[in-house]
Amino acid sequence: MPWVEIPDTPKAEQRRIFAVFGGRAKYLVDESLGVGVYEVIRSRGHNVKFGPDLGLRTDQEVFGRGWREDRVILTHDHDFMNDHEFPFNRNPGIIEMPGASGPPIGLREAVVTVLNVFGHVRRRFEHSKVVITADNVWQVRTWNTTNGRIETDKYWFAGRRIYIWRPG
Repeated sequence: MPWVEIPDTPKAEQRRIFAVFGGRAKYLVDESLGVGVYEVIRSRGHNVKFGPDLGLRTDQEVFGRGWREDRVILTHDHDFMNDHEFPFNRNPGIIEMPGASGPPIGLREAVVTVLNVFGHVRRRFEHSKVVITADNVWQVRTWNTTNGRIETDKYWFAGRRIYIWRPG
């Protein structure tokens, strides 16, 4: 079976992970995602800024501000996945949220999952580009600084269970 459940992490291992990757994320919501997502994140007590409120008009300005302020960029804009235009080495983390076209199916669940995951292990997805589908499947592309390669993993967040894609 390609999807393999990731077992619950023991408390001692969680503490080690938090020590290595910990820290609360700060967010930068792109105008394509909208002010509603910004307001939901802010209402939950997270450090978040909204691109248009900062006068950010282009993707390059959003990307630069995210990098300078160490803010994870939340967007609907697939252009941020262009590795030449938006390189991994200056990437604070970019997340393309579901619902860019048509109804915002899965957007609420994706926002909640992002806040839960990044709220505890901010550095785990630094230099990563994440695309989240309407059914809360995350395709995570990360630049491995050790071997200089881009690595891709797929995770499925199904309620409290987390699965990783392991092709057979």
